[in-house]
This record gives sequence, structure tokens and C-alpha cells, in this order.
Amino acid sequence: MFWSNVPFGIIALIWGLWILRVKPLAQLHKKVDGYGGIMIFVALAGLIIALSKGGELGWGDKQVIGGFAIFAIFTTIFLWHEHRSASPLLDLSLFESWTFSMGNIATFFNSFARTAVALLFALYYQFAFHQNALNAGLRILPITIGMLVISPIAGMLTKKAAIRVLASLGILISIAGLLLLLFVVGGNFSYGVTACGMLLIGVGTGLFLTPNTTEIMSSVPEQSRGVANGLRSMLYNLGQVLSTALSLTIVGAALPAHLKNVLYSGKNNVISAVDFAFVIHGYRWVIIALIGTSLLALAASWFRPQQKKAYESSSAAS
Repeated sequence: MFWSNVPFGIIALIWGLWILRVKPLAQLHKKVDGYGGIMIFVALAGLIIALSKGGELGWGDKQVIGGFAIFAIFTTIFLWHEHRSASPLLDLSLFESWTFSMGNIATFFNSFARTAVALLFALYYQFAFHQNALNAGLRILPITIGMLVISPIAGMLTKKAAIRVLASLGILISIAGLLLLLFVVGGNFSYGVTACGMLLIGVGTGLFLTPNTTEIMSSVPEQSRGVANGLRSMLYNLGQVLSTALSLTIVGAALPAHLKNVLYSGKNNVISAVDFAFVIHGYRWVIIALIGTSLLALAASWFRPQQKKAYESSSAAS
């Protein structure tokens, strides 16, 4: 499966060499902050291990406590190092911009709220409805379809409407999708109802991402856009990873010992009505947590300076 990505990477490389133009350097080359990269890698690894193992081993387990300790220690050292570095991996001065800060916070929480849905419902259709992996994957496609359809429309709307209005509306649409899924999960509803919930999440995410990313990139000086986009991408991916770890931890915490692996049992597993109710209880708690996370994203998206012309400045810089 990993090899299947290689042809796309080659196409991207050739395309990039063809369409990207060399731009004269406005400043001298800077050194890569290798130490910063190592420290943030170790810090995040400790956090992910702790969150992943907490539900399985218990939050008082030495491995879990050690993971949190590594995260706390290396994050502190990383921030100290970045503050003193001449060429920081993370330019802390960028956070002086309220627009930049709120946009990145919204990015993290929105990514967190979306990823768990795709993962959990792909598993849900396998153990609950005995679908094979391919069919389960096809059933969560409405999320991707919604993003695919709305993203170019969001780009056009960004030229005409306030960024925070578009981004916040996208989050509200995603919340509506999550509320619908909370209502239907575990119930005797047709697939169309569930698909509608996932479609709303995809549409909301697509409507949020385009304007939010535009505003993040246009809120920093041109020479800082590489660092800004790297941070935005890291927070987006971190939201995905933590969403996966925490969602599985929350579901697992609600299950008795003999059901701990039911989510990964696939289509051939048969569980009783009582055990099924345990699993659905965990699913509902996850969706409630995702709604809460989405509300945090909504607050970060709305409470930022209103900028209607971010698109033009970003496009001109591009």
C-alpha cells in the first residue's frame, strides 16, 4: 500500500520542477534547526505514546507517566531553544499576531474533530454491520466528497466574504453533522442518514480549511511563510494523530476487558446486544468530545480580527 504512493510522488516531483519558478533570494540561506526538530519529535512521540497507552495500561502506568514527562520536559526545552535560536524551527514572534494564533488553534481543533469520525465509522461498519474493509471505506467517502466539492467554492467565496464568517460557518456545519451522527449511531437508521451526517462534516471542513489557511498565510511576513505553513501543517497532522489516539482511548475505556479488541475484530465478529450497547456508549462519548472540540475551534475562528482582503494579498505573494 505504501508503494502505491510512489508514482504520485514522482508525478508531483516532475510537476513541481516544471511549474515552480526560481525566485531571487531576499536574504541569505539560514541553517536548518536540527536540534529543534529532534526535540519536538521526541516531545510529541512521548505525548502520543502516553495517550495511546493510557486507556490500555491505565493512566498511572509507568510508561504512560513517562510519556507525559518526556512531553513536558522536551516541550519546555524546545520552547527555550527556539526563543534563543538564530534560525528557529518555530518563530515564536509569529504568535504576536492574534489572527495567526487563532487561525492555528482553529486548525488544530478542527482537524481533531474530523479525523476520529472517519476512523471510528470505518471500524463501526465492519464490526456492527459485518462489512469488509473495502465496503466500510466506501461508506465513509461522503466526508471526502464533501471536502472535494466545497473547497473550490470556498476559494471563490473567500474573495467576497469575511474570512472568519466563512470559516466559522464551516465549523457550524460540521457540528450539525456531528449532532446528526450522535443521534443515529447505534440506532435503526438507513445508511443515507449517516452518510448525510458525514457529508455535512466534509462540507464544513472544506468550507473552513480554504479561508482559514489563506488568512494564516496572509497574516505573516512573506519571508516567514515557510515557517508559518510548516507550523500549520504540523498542528493539522498533530490534530489527526491525537484524535485517533484519544478517540480509541475513550471508546476502549467504556468497554469491559473481553471487548477491548472488538473494534479491530473485523466483519466476522459477532457480539451480543449488551456488548454492542457498551461499544455504542463509548462512540457517543467520543462524538460528544468531538462536538466540544469543534466548539473550541468555533471560538478560535470567530474571535479574531475580521479581514476581507486576505485573499488578494496572499494571491499576490504567491
